[in-house]
Amino acid sequence: MVYLQFDSRTGLTAYELLVQATGEKEKRYMNKIIQYSEEPIGEIELVSDFLPSPEELALKNQNTKVTISLSSESIAYFKDAAKKHHMQYQKMIRQLLDEYVAHQKSAEK
Repeated sequence: MVYLQFDSRTGLTAYELLVQATGEKEKRYMNKIIQYSEEPIGEIELVSDFLPSPEELALKNQNTKVTISLSSESIAYFKDAAKKHHMQYQKMIRQLLDEYVAHQKSAEK
């Protein structure tokens, strides 16, 4: 059995003993020193802003919450399919309905 005693004069030594006693490895952070220089960066090329504006990022469709009763079999199917594709089953049902509506609208024209 290993007994460790903390002494304020040898705090680092006590830590090293603790590391050895628990089998943990000592972590070293920022062990490489960055050397900065005053050299010129070179030619700078301006790139046009390609990110969409906040208005373009906003949801295009307004969602409305509804309460609907669906069969247990349908919900089980969508939950399994959503799990396989790493998405929410409600989102999958919503996308299915949206595609159905878009198809019906285009068929009416």
